[in-house]
Amino acid sequence: MALVLVTALCVGAVSILVTRHTLDGTGGTQHASASPADTSPAPWQASGTLLAVPGTTGPTGLTLAWTAPQVSWPIAGYRLQRDGHDIGESGQDHTAAQSALAAFRADPDNSAAYTTATRYVTVTGLAPLTTHSFSVEALDEHGQSHPFGKELTITTAAASSITDVLSMGATGDGTHDDTAAIQRAIDASPAGGTVLLPAGKTFLSGPLQLKSQLTLDVEGTLLGSTVATDYRSPDSAQPKPLISAGSDAEEVRDIRIIGGGTINGQGWKTVAQQQFAKGNDSTVVSTGLLAAAQDAYARSALNASASKAYQWRSSLISVRHTTGLYVGGGLSLVNPSMHVLTVNDSHTVTLDGLTVDSYDTNNGDGIDFANSQGLDVLDSIFDTGDDSVDLNAGYGTEGEKEQPVSDVWVFDNYFRHGHAALALGSGTAAGISQVLAEDNVVNGSASGLRVKSSAGNGGGVHDIIFRNSALSDITEEQGEPFVVTGRYPQSQAASTANATDGPLFHDISVSGCTIDTTSGPGIAITGLASAPPTRINFSSLRFTHAKPAQISGLQNSSFTDVTSDLGAGFFAQLTDDSGLVFTRTPR
Repeated sequence: MALVLVTALCVGAVSILVTRHTLDGTGGTQHASASPADTSPAPWQASGTLLAVPGTTGPTGLTLAWTAPQVSWPIAGYRLQRDGHDIGESGQDHTAAQSALAAFRADPDNSAAYTTATRYVTVTGLAPLTTHSFSVEALDEHGQSHPFGKELTITTAAASSITDVLSMGATGDGTHDDTAAIQRAIDASPAGGTVLLPAGKTFLSGPLQLKSQLTLDVEGTLLGSTVATDYRSPDSAQPKPLISAGSDAEEVRDIRIIGGGTINGQGWKTVAQQQFAKGNDSTVVSTGLLAAAQDAYARSALNASASKAYQWRSSLISVRHTTGLYVGGGLSLVNPSMHVLTVNDSHTVTLDGLTVDSYDTNNGDGIDFANSQGLDVLDSIFDTGDDSVDLNAGYGTEGEKEQPVSDVWVFDNYFRHGHAALALGSGTAAGISQVLAEDNVVNGSASGLRVKSSAGNGGGVHDIIFRNSALSDITEEQGEPFVVTGRYPQSQAASTANATDGPLFHDISVSGCTIDTTSGPGIAITGLASAPPTRINFSSLRFTHAKPAQISGLQNSSFTDVTSDLGAGFFAQLTDDSGLVFTRTPR
């Protein structure tokens, strides 16, 4: 089961109190005691279950999360116990994402926005190899506690050996090439060991290869080389990433990339504070750094065309055939030449406490999660040049033979720029399912949920829940908060044969969200006549300053308690639809 949690808490506090606003039937907001939001577990989850977030159990602490219990009364908060004593209190953490969420809530312009909730706690101050029991209680509106779920017993990890890369010959001056010294430290580290890039130092490096049972602790800055030839791969088909783990020939496991520092790919020039240059195959020579060098190398050394040379760009981190990857702990991932993080054919991946910054780089996806299962994304900030969290299951008949994407939880994150906070597709061949996104803020992106594919891609998307989130200023690109389209521009490889069926979109739920200001349709659905989307259900949504919905080719779906300041005009543009049910929704 994927875990997605949210809000680091401090040990020693008394309780975990969660306050929230929820939508009422008129589209207004009121406290949870009057009208609780839907916080019930997704159908594929167990209710009231306390879990350790994958990859977080270390020598001195861990992060816990829990699915909400099924109760008949509004839950006002939670209280967590360790060894019979209360611990943790919401709002005491100081993560970057929680600061961004707090600033959003404090803005008077967002006073009517949905207020996100918290169902996780980070426990610190434990000793290595000690065993502790944890339990959680739900609090009602009167402050009475109600235990639920089973007690969880966890043993902390052993203290790990630490290899400082300076002791292996790294200079950390930001100008000398430290690749060999860092790789020596990685190779020499014993199983379960930590390789440390200390604070206050900048380490210039080319590609690095991680191994199983390793923690890479970046407290300083890891600066990617801008020399294109450093990234050459044996077959030259694609350049190496700055950091890689696993391959088609080698499966790896239990890898952590953590720290309070920064991994900077130096992909593009900086054009403004927190903004990198937006390039394409005709401007990369003037706007790119590593991107420009790689483009020039591919054109000259590989005799690639302009369009193909432009695609010869490296990602910041890429893993394949990896079980157990944790990336976070305050780490910043910035300015890749291509994508920030790509994951293929892997299991159990956690992104926790990250700042991901690739805005406004071309193709700067935050994470591409492909043909993999088990992804938790929590307590992170995404400011990206493309999709922030992208799920991809391949294309055509070849893609149908691959592994599906499933078991994804995206929880309590802050999404800024990007083409979508959560994108499903366009590769859908092997199928994408069992995805829950909740308690996120999407502020300034092009879309909150973007389901996309095209005829011939095959497979489909189903069992998706997007709920209890605040969307604001959805004005990037097309500016469409919720998108379902079977007519996304074709992107599969020319050598891949078209699938004969699909893509099929069904059983997708969007609920409990406020949406303020869009530049495009508040809901945009374009179905294929051969595979119309069905059971796409919207409920408890309030739109303000949003353009009318544009819906075509939708079947057997519902709109319940969906309101807009446009009144019935919000649904004025519906074509070729059938079996739509509108309940307490102006029409």
